[in-house]
Amino acid sequence: PNPVATPASATGYTVVVTDANGCSSSATVQVDIDATPAPVITMSGDTLYTSGGVTYEWYLNGNLAGSGASPFFVATQSGNYEVVAYSAAGCAGVSPVFAFTPTGIYSSALLAGINVFPNPARDEFQITLPAGSGSVVARLMDLTGKEVLLTTIDEQHRTVDVRMLQSGVYFLTLELNGQRAMSRLVVE
Repeated sequence: PNPVATPASATGYTVVVTDANGCSSSATVQVDIDATPAPVITMSGDTLYTSGGVTYEWYLNGNLAGSGASPFFVATQSGNYEVVAYSAAGCAGVSPVFAFTPTGIYSSALLAGINVFPNPARDEFQITLPAGSGSVVARLMDLTGKEVLLTTIDEQHRTVDVRMLQSGVYFLTLELNGQRAMSRLVVE
């Protein structure tokens, strides 16, 4: 017989095999369950973003438009976008369809009145918000989509220390009242 196990979480199994002469041998096997990614596409300006995978395939109207390790995709055409996110084990999850119409880079009303400077930043950068804007959640992600900084800004002016980051390009996502805007930030 060929027993089949379908564990819901990581677990170990001990397999014992006995031959016709009654000789036995055993081995323990660790079975890890890799979650299937569940990507969702969000947008800022002309940049589409997702998360949850280690590699991605972006589709426009059902045709492959790009692939790679970056969770960001710059959309240049109107249409229906989908992303397939792959886990490290190769499990794939497909996003819901995202209808995109270009409106220009960083046209979000959320960015109006918000200043991020200097850019490029060396040791720190500043975020200033319009008076009475409320709490803004700021996330800084590297080019792989890994979150490297998360902070909530409750005041009109915040200094953000980036000395612990390697030089490179990052994406700053600002969230306020259900709106999200994204911009690039260079750390030198």
